[in-house]
Amino acid sequence: NPNNDIKITKENLNHNIDFQPVAFKQIIQNLISNAIKYNDKEITEITIAYDQELQQITVTDNGPGIPENQEEKIFQMFYTLGQSSRGDSGTGMGLNLVRKLAERNEVKVHFNPQYKNGSEFIISNLKTS
Repeated sequence: NPNNDIKITKENLNHNIDFQPVAFKQIIQNLISNAIKYNDKEITEITIAYDQELQQITVTDNGPGIPENQEEKIFQMFYTLGQSSRGDSGTGMGLNLVRKLAERNEVKVHFNPQYKNGSEFIISNLKTS
C-alpha cells in the first residue's frame, strides 16, 4: 500500500558503534526499504534496537515475514520473494548487498526465523569504541 504510514522506533542507539558509517547506513536503509516495500498494513512499524550486552542491533517490522526455508535464499543475488505490496518486485540485490557490506566490515547479518510478528534481522558481532 503506497499510502500507508510508517512508524520507526529507535531504541538504545546512543552508543558509538565501530562500523564504517556509509556501510552501516546502507544496511539499515536496505532493511527499512524492504520492510516498507513488502508491508501491506495500514501502518508499517519498524524498530531498530541496540543490545549492548549482546553487541547486536535488531531491525524488526510488522510485515508478512519471510516463509520458512527461505532464510538463506533471501541473501542470494537476484533472489526475490515475489511482488511487493505495491505490485512491483524487487531486484534481489538489496539483501545480498547487506550481507556483503556486513562481511566486509567483519559483522554478521542474519534473519531470525523464530520471529513470528513480521521479520527480524540481526546485525551481530558489533564492536563499540
